Amino acid sequence: MKRILITTPLLLILGCGGSQHSVDLTPPGAPSERPSASKPSVKAPVIKGQARNAFALGVKAFNAQGPKHDYEAAIRYFKEAASEEPTFGAAYFNVGLSYHRLGKISDAEVWYRKASESGRAFGDGLASIGFVRLTEGKAQEADSLFREALVLDRLNGGANLNLAHEARARGDYKSAVKHVRNALQGDSQNALAYPVLGRIYYDLGRYELAKLVCLTGLKIDPQMATLHNVLGLVHLKLDDVRSALGAFEAAVAAEPNFVPAHINIGAITFNYRDYEASLRHFEAVLKVEPKNVNAMVSRAAALRGLERLGEAEAGYKAALDVNSKYVPAHFNLGILYQEYLNKLDEAVRSYGLVLQHERQDGALRTDVTNRIKAVRIQIQNMKEVAEMMRQQKEQEAKQEATQGAGSDNQGTQQSEQPNEGEE
Repeated sequence: MKRILITTPLLLILGCGGSQHSVDLTPPGAPSERPSASKPSVKAPVIKGQARNAFALGVKAFNAQGPKHDYEAAIRYFKEAASEEPTFGAAYFNVGLSYHRLGKISDAEVWYRKASESGRAFGDGLASIGFVRLTEGKAQEADSLFREALVLDRLNGGANLNLAHEARARGDYKSAVKHVRNALQGDSQNALAYPVLGRIYYDLGRYELAKLVCLTGLKIDPQMATLHNVLGLVHLKLDDVRSALGAFEAAVAAEPNFVPAHINIGAITFNYRDYEASLRHFEAVLKVEPKNVNAMVSRAAALRGLERLGEAEAGYKAALDVNSKYVPAHFNLGILYQEYLNKLDEAVRSYGLVLQHERQDGALRTDVTNRIKAVRIQIQNMKEVAEMMRQQKEQEAKQEATQGAGSDNQGTQQSEQPNEGEE
């Protein structure tokens, strides 16, 4: 029986649309409608009627219905509100947020900075710049900005959650939990805190507690794809695959382009040999992230399951065009050559590239080393069989030639006998 292999880990992205290593402070939706996104450390200013009205018009423009929000109009109204009330931190912040939505990052940063300097300890401004730095790959600078934001407001949600994620990544779960709790103390309805906390308890193996955290968060935001995804991972650890699949499907229903849930559904359906469904979900990932090599390899594996072997081979090679050192592509390509296409020399070559690029996974290296030995034995056996067959054919040809010569001699003798009789 041929082995079906897929190297697709179940993934989790903690951000709500930006980074695998951050919490997006600016998820799609309404801008900040409060003087602060977290509990202010100083008394909120009295907002004059004109500033309040301009701010309300800004929120309405920001949330305008249709294919595009009217961010330009929102910027005008928020700037008017900030001009009327210089300590109105949310107005400055929402100008920055509107510029951010328009992709004008440098303008956004100017107004995020103004928000942090508005005299209201508005930490969201610095935290948002920190998020921008994370998306630029500047982790250290981002970390400093998050910590500066906490100086302004120690309960700031975005800064605390990003620092919690960082602490979790380095295994400092005590600090991670502390940061999440601070975020929730600042805003108990901050739904973004729950997937972070759920993931912490998941890492610690406290699956029932992680499940409870996720269910609590979903009461606050039933449409939060990240929470559904974490809950699905928890269900898997609790050996409840059906509930896990339901959670991942709920994540996709809430956010159709949510990549981690598509990958997780694809992996589960693959394991159940529902290759058609698996293929659909991996292709959904590639529509969002065309160069996601994990999804490319997984899609090729689903094609292999459907016995579309030529397409599978092309899929693995396409992944290697994106990342020539991607070990799962080399490994799966080796299996395709070894077990499906009988291209044994190519299999050895692919397995050799696994050993060349994989230095950490000892079990994989052992498996591949054994596969190379097995394939080489198979190649040698095939050569020996081919040589035996060649020798057998030569022997048969010689025998046929000998028999043919004997027949000729016998025919000559028979034709001469009548002549002897005539004598």
